[in-house]
Amino acid sequence: MPRHAAFCVSERPFVVWSDDVTRDNRSFLESIDSGFYFRAAGLLMGSGSSESDTDDDDDQTRKDVSSLARMLWHHGIETLVMLLGAYIQAPHAVHAYFQKCKTEDATWIARTILSGERPVYNKINDVPFTLSNLLMGLHLRAGWPDRDATVNKFEQVLAGILSDFAEEEHRWEYNSIKHGLRATHGRFALMAGPRRHMAFPRRLRLCIRLAIRATPASSRWQGRSRMPRNRLRRSTSTWRK
Repeated sequence: MPRHAAFCVSERPFVVWSDDVTRDNRSFLESIDSGFYFRAAGLLMGSGSSESDTDDDDDQTRKDVSSLARMLWHHGIETLVMLLGAYIQAPHAVHAYFQKCKTEDATWIARTILSGERPVYNKINDVPFTLSNLLMGLHLRAGWPDRDATVNKFEQVLAGILSDFAEEEHRWEYNSIKHGLRATHGRFALMAGPRRHMAFPRRLRLCIRLAIRATPASSRWQGRSRMPRNRLRRSTSTWRK
């Protein structure tokens, strides 16, 4: 019945005190609702528009579902990364680790796992610090069937997830959606066909005309103005300034 436990988050030391740290840690782990994200994803998939919705309503519904799905993904990955960090640094005090783990710590965990650089303070065995070995250790508890194939699949998926999580753009998007919905939805449009049938924005038409007029005569063909792609791109960026 340990009454205290020392651990580190990244390289910051902490001590948790309780009348029974092991009991609290086990209670926290058993209370984790592993099916939450699966159920939430099911709710989002079933939240489509109704027949009475107009086009604008349907468009807004898709935007809302998109934002909620993206926020759910970010939150789930952050939770997974923190669990991996606790597995590496504080398996005996996961409940305390979660209370002290910050967003920048979670990012550090993801980058550390991807780099294969063993944390200075860790609770894992003296084996090479790799994502594959971490998953092998989890297998000892989970008992997955067909161990090698399952670990290999998890490794491929987690490597991509951790790479995305470690990117700075991930935190920008997550914070923008989470804190006040500061992220706005954009639109995607693809147009193809003769020029007279394509509704180019006025400013873009002006930019293209100016670029074509600046084109030497040697770059024109069959009596029609044409400009090299790299010069058109350079002229566009100049016009925007």
